[in-house]
Amino acid sequence: MTGATELPVPDTSDVRSGPEVSDELLSVLPLLGEWHGEGVLSGAAAGSDRDLRFGQWIRFGHDGRGFLAYESRSWQLTDDGAIVGPGVRESGFLRPRDGDDVELLVTSPDGLVELYVGQARTTTSWELATDVLARTPDAPDVSRAVRLYGIVEGALMYAIDRAGPGGPPAPGCPHDWNVSAEQRTRHPRQVADAYVEAVSDLDPIVATSLGNRPGDDRLPDFGPAGLEAEAELARTTLGELDRVLAAHPALADDPVERSCARLLRERLGAELAAHETGEGYRALSNLFSPVHSVRQVLLMMPSATEEDWAVIARRMARVPEAYAGFRAALEEGVRRGCSSLRDRCAPSSDSSTSGLPGRTSRPSPRPGPRACGRS
Repeated sequence: MTGATELPVPDTSDVRSGPEVSDELLSVLPLLGEWHGEGVLSGAAAGSDRDLRFGQWIRFGHDGRGFLAYESRSWQLTDDGAIVGPGVRESGFLRPRDGDDVELLVTSPDGLVELYVGQARTTTSWELATDVLARTPDAPDVSRAVRLYGIVEGALMYAIDRAGPGGPPAPGCPHDWNVSAEQRTRHPRQVADAYVEAVSDLDPIVATSLGNRPGDDRLPDFGPAGLEAEAELARTTLGELDRVLAAHPALADDPVERSCARLLRERLGAELAAHETGEGYRALSNLFSPVHSVRQVLLMMPSATEEDWAVIARRMARVPEAYAGFRAALEEGVRRGCSSLRDRCAPSSDSSTSGLPGRTSRPSPRPGPRACGRS
């Protein structure tokens, strides 16, 4: 009998250690890591009159080549969380292909082999459907399956739907479950990732700059409600950052995490300070303002196809509404007494000093979180 084998070729699930990450993996890099959490198997799928709880561990690792090795193990739980015994087990490989295409090969001890093909829906979500199914005589009778994976606020979320002969994939089929798996230790990088996703939802101009919301035809809410929503997101993110660092003090010793936390805190702290002084309510400038941001985003949008132009047209139709929100913010600034429109309307002979002292146009992209996030 021998001890654990030290393999000569390293394999890692941590982007900060082990072999260098292949450029081919950049589109699926958010999945890299070890995840664990709990899920619920529907009673119909389990042949029971009630839903069943289970725990799960998932690992996506790499060895420097252009694929992720996938492994998943689950265990059955009682209603009060006690472990009953082993559950579903899977292994396989995830391969990015050309563009946003991905392939996933999954095998299980049930005698089922599934080859999925699909595409990225966003930079942090993927949808795949079976292209090939192979099964032994006693394997589950599955004709088609669909899988959804996504990173939501730093957590891995996924769903699997399987269909029997003649039916579409739907919840309640054998081995259908939904699960949320949190990483063992959340890092400042995951907090930054979650912020980038949330701010992309709030500010479509940022999303277009980053390229993580293809086809988005929205414009930001430049009005008071939009300004308050952005400030609240900054407060929430800073609170989560404090919670993560307080729960895991050892993260302060990691130079990457420490740098990310510092950059995130500095950027969001500055944005909050500008908000508290009312800069968003007097963002009138002859160089930088929401008016300029709208013009800029229309120029940076893709325009190669008819669909691209259709998206541009839909976004242009929203310009009056966006400018009405901007006007409402300026009027609120006047009401609060935090406006100095005379100085801001006057052209400056020195363009290097004519911008706003605080909040200007929405940046493209936001350098703080982008620099330290996993994207």
